[in-house]
Amino acid sequence: MAQGVPLLRLSHIFRVSNYLKSIGFDPDPLLEQHRIPKSHEETNGCFILIFTVANFMKQAIYQTGMPDCMLRASLMEEIFECYAPEVFMSGTCTNTKELLQLLCFNAQKQSSTLVASLMVNPSPKESGVPFLFISDSYFAGNPHAELYRIGTSIQTVRMFTKKTWSPKNIYLQEDHSNKDLIQNVLPNSCIHYGSSIPGFDIPQILLASAPNLEKGVIARHVEEYPGADLITSLKQLLKTYLTQSNFTIESAAEHSLLSVRTLQRILARQMTNYSRLLSQTRFEVGRELLEQSDMPITEIAFSVGYADPTRFTHVFRSRTGMSPRDYRKQLDSRSL
Repeated sequence: MAQGVPLLRLSHIFRVSNYLKSIGFDPDPLLEQHRIPKSHEETNGCFILIFTVANFMKQAIYQTGMPDCMLRASLMEEIFECYAPEVFMSGTCTNTKELLQLLCFNAQKQSSTLVASLMVNPSPKESGVPFLFISDSYFAGNPHAELYRIGTSIQTVRMFTKKTWSPKNIYLQEDHSNKDLIQNVLPNSCIHYGSSIPGFDIPQILLASAPNLEKGVIARHVEEYPGADLITSLKQLLKTYLTQSNFTIESAAEHSLLSVRTLQRILARQMTNYSRLLSQTRFEVGRELLEQSDMPITEIAFSVGYADPTRFTHVFRSRTGMSPRDYRKQLDSRSL
């Protein structure tokens, strides 16, 4: 089975977009340029290609003229929506240490290139001090992505402990050229550059505190993690672009970092092709919306990419033996 498409949650894009709006910069032209939905309401998906995220962030930094804007964006607000639902279903975490261990496990399930763990600070000067290690080989050599990753991790600790807090020591792997700007954003931290183990210290007292799990899940969609294989992850990506009629097999191949011919061969080995995969994805999302929402059937048809609602009805009937309306009535009768 071919390796999955490298995906990241759309929530990260929306966090950065919200920050850009807060400083008076309109992110919509950038979103349109990269064909990124502007909100969860505009898409049925919750994942996007990591490469697209990296390009979006790079151009946002260039156009705003703010080398530190990814760090500032990562620290601006709560980030519940960036984590999978299992974090909020867990009633077993009695302290923040246990919760952060779960979050590290959660983060690594979301990416094949990310490594995260709660450990002891490897520096002899800080021997015995708890340390959150986080690194992503996909973004090696990308200092702005490192700042965003470190910033969201710090904000996670703040969010779950309800503490306005900054690490005593922060260790960055990249040799950043805007050290003064970084220090201005994190004035209470001692920042070390060129570290082989990126991360930051966490006081023991914070790890022992009870975690803040008052809020529910913000994530709108049911997928918890990007798929590990090409078919699953490509379907997750297609959900994000279902309403874009020009998302062709060429677009899918580009997002999968494959040639069109290679993608066709992989799909053929799985006894399918792009048209079937797209049709199956539209059907599955349409069925989920029938089951989980009160959206009118016509709106559902448009939201999954059908220009003509009767086409959605025809496809749905061919797969289930009943119309979308009858399917929803059957669900309603069973719930009585």
